Amino acid sequence: MIGVMSLPAEIVKDPCTVEAFTDAMTAACRMDLFNVGSLIVVDGGRPVGMLTDRDLALFVIEGERDPASCSVAECMNEDVVTIGVSESPTDAIELLRLHGIRRLPIVDGDGRLVGIVAADDLVQYLARELADLGCAIRRELAQEGMAAGMSGSRVLGKE
Repeated sequence: MIGVMSLPAEIVKDPCTVEAFTDAMTAACRMDLFNVGSLIVVDGGRPVGMLTDRDLALFVIEGERDPASCSVAECMNEDVVTIGVSESPTDAIELLRLHGIRRLPIVDGDGRLVGIVAADDLVQYLARELADLGCAIRRELAQEGMAAGMSGSRVLGKE
């Protein structure tokens, strides 16, 4: 590892949460209100599960259950994968890939939820970083080309 780099603030979002005892109807309304496809299920500020719109559809609708009578605990996925606040974007990508997920709750040293990072945000961040790197390389090549023109030497294929 070259160095430690924590997740950039620009890709860390405020998490939308729900408690396990909340009914599925309220959870679905919360997803709609905040225009999100998932909620982090918390207990005492610590993530204990994830609830996605797909979880709700499969459990409530496919199971022909009353959403006002089902709890989030019945629908949620308890296998929540988290990432520490000081971890890097590379670490986040590896966890997302390894577990086949799209969102990672971010926790502090005490395991308390402090944010969320999504695969989409990571891709956009990396695209900007690569574009910036491409610009820097073009500038350097242009400067080398100007310097070579002034000295009369060739930059590539020096003979």
